Amino acid sequence: MFSRKSVLYTVSVLVLILYSVLLILLIGFRIYVFILIAVLSLILIGIIYISESYISDLSKLSELNSKLKDNDFNFSPKFQNKEFINLKENIDNITSVIFENNKKALSVDKMKEDFIYVVSHNLRTPMVTISGYVEILSSSKNISEEDLQIIKRINTSLKQLNLINEEILSLVYLDSPDFKVVKEDVNLSDFVKNIVENKIKESSMSVGFSFDEHIGIIVTDKSILEKSINNIIDNSIKFNHSEGLISVSIYKETEKVVIKISDTGIGISPENLKNIFVPFSRKTSVLNYDYEGLGLGLYIAKISLEKIGATLKVESIENKGSDFYIYL
Repeated sequence: MFSRKSVLYTVSVLVLILYSVLLILLIGFRIYVFILIAVLSLILIGIIYISESYISDLSKLSELNSKLKDNDFNFSPKFQNKEFINLKENIDNITSVIFENNKKALSVDKMKEDFIYVVSHNLRTPMVTISGYVEILSSSKNISEEDLQIIKRINTSLKQLNLINEEILSLVYLDSPDFKVVKEDVNLSDFVKNIVENKIKESSMSVGFSFDEHIGIIVTDKSILEKSINNIIDNSIKFNHSEGLISVSIYKETEKVVIKISDTGIGISPENLKNIFVPFSRKTSVLNYDYEGLGLGLYIAKISLEKIGATLKVESIENKGSDFYIYL
């Protein structure tokens, strides 16, 4: 294969020879003809050299642009022209600044994750201790009804605090290198039914089930699926009407097994629906605590399910209710 440079020079020499022959045939053998040919040759060689160097630099610049688009910062071409050399130096300086900023950001994120994990992990011990004392006090025969109601409120608040703490720990764990997926056989219908019934037994909700009898054993991570369903049911209870209905169905759709969880709650407006899986997203303002929680439940459910190859989608009509779909 001939290089671009050799082809360019060959074509240029042929054009120059042809032009010289034509010039000699038209004018004849004159000294100024040879001088003119010599001058033109030098000019042409200069133009070819400069053009070739710029073409080469432009080609390298195009390749550099492609590498940067692919986040490949190791490609370092050598340019011939000063303008391109200066441009490359500026790109290197910008890249260096980006690298340093990314390293600092990653370091800060790591510090935040470590801090959150340590604080949340160390909150568990005092919460377990408080929970134990609350249980002892509530079982005492010498306690008044008024004090018993106070203890119940303490216990409710403690459960809420524990739930928030577990959400934070789950969020940190999902991004940690220690996270592992453990798959096993699961009788899906029985598994889902037990989760839902245990979750709503302390609520005023009604529940209905509709399961495809042909769907039996599946292979999945039981822990992740259970936590994800619990988070969705929590959401369905929290944003449902008093004595509302939660419907759970399992069916097959093409190559997927679908778990559908529907509620008759307040639904989600179109503007809030697009942020439903954004962390710390809440239906109300963060300054208006009409509903408890950090807004992490559905986000954790979504990224947890993605870890086991599943997807989570939602459809909702405001003031009508919401449908959550888990595609396994």
